[in-house]
Amino acid sequence: MKIEVPESIINMWIVMAILIAFSLFVNVSLKRGKFKDVPETKLQAFVEAFVEFIYNVAKDTMGERNIGLAPYIGSLGLLIMVSNIMGMFAVEKVPTADYSVTLGFALATFLVVQYHQIKAHKISGYFKEIFEPIPLLFPLNLLDKFTPILSMSLRLFGNVTAGVIIMGLIYDFLRGMNIYAMAIIPIPFHFYFDIFDGFIQTLVFVMLTMVLTANATDVEEEHSK
Repeated sequence: MKIEVPESIINMWIVMAILIAFSLFVNVSLKRGKFKDVPETKLQAFVEAFVEFIYNVAKDTMGERNIGLAPYIGSLGLLIMVSNIMGMFAVEKVPTADYSVTLGFALATFLVVQYHQIKAHKISGYFKEIFEPIPLLFPLNLLDKFTPILSMSLRLFGNVTAGVIIMGLIYDFLRGMNIYAMAIIPIPFHFYFDIFDGFIQTLVFVMLTMVLTANATDVEEEHSK
């Protein structure tokens, strides 16, 4: 049986390989002492500013108790953002325009939220919360845990796919024009659909991850009092 890997999944692997290679380079530079206490290069300044920003946002949104999630939040944000902007580099199959990719992101967030909810109030409290305030609401409470998977995955997939379709229509419209028109006219559209909208969708997904985690741990802490 022949197993075919979609191009979008291959592009997702490429994005992951790029980010892993970059993180390894930064890590090696740090261990070899190339990064100083006071940043001497733009790369070090960028990395430190990004890490500090992620930790501050994570702390403000999720609280000190969930600060350990900052690396996950930063990695998730970078992964989604780089995937979203791949359309600027003549990539036809943008990873986040594949529902299996966005569903994977949503499932990862779901597992993270459930883990931290259990960590905050233990197994007994986690299952007790599903049956509150009355056992009759168990189906709705259970559904409430899974709906973010669908809403987050569809929101990211739908918005990115819409941008990809619109950019495809623009290029089809310009196909009969000269090469200069093909190269210049799409630029502002790429900035909007790939960079601006890509950033907005990344921000929404990451913020929802943090808000869901904060709400879950807050609820559990209240029950534990």
